[in-house]
Amino acid sequence: MQLFGLVNEFLLTNDETRRRNFTIQCYPVIPLAPNNGLLGWIAQCDTIHTLIKEHREKACIPFGIEYTYAREKAPHYDRLPLLNKVEIFQNVLNSFEGDDLAKILWHKSSNAEIWLNRRSNYIRSLAVMSMVGYILGLGDRHTSNLMLDRISGKIVHIDFGDCFEVAMIREKFPEKIPFRLTRMLCKAMEVTGIDGIFRMTCEYVMDVLRKNRDSLMAVLEAFVHDPLLSWRLLKNNNNNEQQSTTISKTSSHLPEQQHYQSHLSIINEEDNEHESTVGEKIQQQHNQESGQVIRAVEIMNRVREKLTGNDFHREQPIDTPTQVELLIQQATSHENLCQLYIGWCPFW
Repeated sequence: MQLFGLVNEFLLTNDETRRRNFTIQCYPVIPLAPNNGLLGWIAQCDTIHTLIKEHREKACIPFGIEYTYAREKAPHYDRLPLLNKVEIFQNVLNSFEGDDLAKILWHKSSNAEIWLNRRSNYIRSLAVMSMVGYILGLGDRHTSNLMLDRISGKIVHIDFGDCFEVAMIREKFPEKIPFRLTRMLCKAMEVTGIDGIFRMTCEYVMDVLRKNRDSLMAVLEAFVHDPLLSWRLLKNNNNNEQQSTTISKTSSHLPEQQHYQSHLSIINEEDNEHESTVGEKIQQQHNQESGQVIRAVEIMNRVREKLTGNDFHREQPIDTPTQVELLIQQATSHENLCQLYIGWCPFW
């Protein structure tokens, strides 16, 4: 929330973004201990998942009809090659409308004026958080982590556990997209779809973020070195180290069992084992700290590339409109969406 509060200050300082009311809806987060805290209740909000479920129940539409259809076409969808996944994915999209969210916004508005205002707020809030989430490396944006304000129509994000592109480097079902921009979200926009308020808002917000990159880098650097995030950023490395340590300990106990003869040798072996254990712990801690520093540098370099237009590794930094266009292409690519796990609901 500290980062979002800072971004809101930047957006309120800029004339164009302040006039269009580009802000992130925040809620209180109060840490009580390293592993627990309090979250503010977000009133008058429902998750996208809940809204779609209620809408389909009223319309007598099977809730997971896209998933069922995909399984009928390909029972082992997750094991298919990429080309076959894309074919099945496009077949599912062509077989169903996917306009549930657009109908939800219309049905829950008492008149056209309220509907138009809610739809505009929905598009703007989605675009603002898409750009900020991309800079933060926010992942795991499934339909239960996106909420819709029933009064204003704004999108509210929750669950910020997967930051700094952790979801992109995980072993199983790594995410290939910068933010969620599926067809159901696009169909709830205006007639021009992405090429309207959404694109304009993305360009304005990204321009503000790039102009204030020094302040953002300072705040994000503190987040990277937060011990609460270290275990997630180095999870794979720690698992490998623990496995190697376990193997070395197991092998070190075998000679002790074979040469268990004299009391003196036992004492010497215990002393040596104690010294080696202490040495292993010190070495493991040193490796972990070194790994944290290396990972932190990598993360900050990646954030700097995003804020300077070097994130697509071209010969020269790209301007804001080009950067936004490339991000939208990544977010809407069928090749990227079809590789996500089913629980992320890429068909929606």
